[in-house]
Amino acid sequence: MLGLASCGDETTSSAADSATTTAASGPPPWPSGAGVQEGAPTITAPKTSAPAELESTDLTVGDGDVAKAGTVALVDYVGANFSNGKVFDASYGRAPFAVSIGKGMVIPGWDQGLVGMAVGGKRQLVIPPDLAYGEQANGDIPANETLIFIIEMRAVLTAPTPGKVAPATELTTSVLREGFGETGASNGDQLSLHYVGVHATTGEPFDSSWTEGKPLDLTLGAGQVIKGWDEGLVGMKVGERRRLIIPAEMAYGAAGQPPTIAPNETLVFDVDLVGLS
Repeated sequence: MLGLASCGDETTSSAADSATTTAASGPPPWPSGAGVQEGAPTITAPKTSAPAELESTDLTVGDGDVAKAGTVALVDYVGANFSNGKVFDASYGRAPFAVSIGKGMVIPGWDQGLVGMAVGGKRQLVIPPDLAYGEQANGDIPANETLIFIIEMRAVLTAPTPGKVAPATELTTSVLREGFGETGASNGDQLSLHYVGVHATTGEPFDSSWTEGKPLDLTLGAGQVIKGWDEGLVGMKVGERRRLIIPAEMAYGAAGQPPTIAPNETLVFDVDLVGLS
């Protein structure tokens, strides 16, 4: 009986030691309510230690256009700290967030982790500090923090190819792709736009934000752009692609803009609204 008792004690001790070792090697527990943001997917507490490399898990596989370098992804997301589950940001309840893939405009973990996502997909990214903010604290994000994101792909944009049209005498607008939400752009709003502009009679491009991979920012109705843009962009929603056929008098008029725009030239723009505030 002493032998059995002794054996039983050793087994209990071994199990306890194992549990202690597992608990020590795993992540700290999150407080109640962590990982939760109203209107956003819930981020669940990790069961393993923070990874040294980017971890990507598809929660839902999309079946639409695929994000790759050079495209613009419109996403919804929620992000939390790996260590404590503190939600530090979420796009839900706002317009989708635009990411120019591969242009270094977001943390490296996003630039790498969004590649291959298809529209309609939902992906979880666990991003180590060296692919996030590193040793620099950022708001609710401590220094050297691993981050967890759940990201939903709403749209993937590529550069449009407007064709030639007949010269116009009045502004014409047409929606080529519907946007998101109920609120459209109005005068005084800050817009972020990608665009391609072509000569109406030839269809040859003369300007494009896609070349640099950086959108144009402007205040709608402030006279920062030609009149055809200030009037033609009213009502646009984030994610919308709109074609503007702009007569000369609402563009550069009889003077043109040598050597690029000829006098009395009709212009065509395909414009994507990627940000609105």
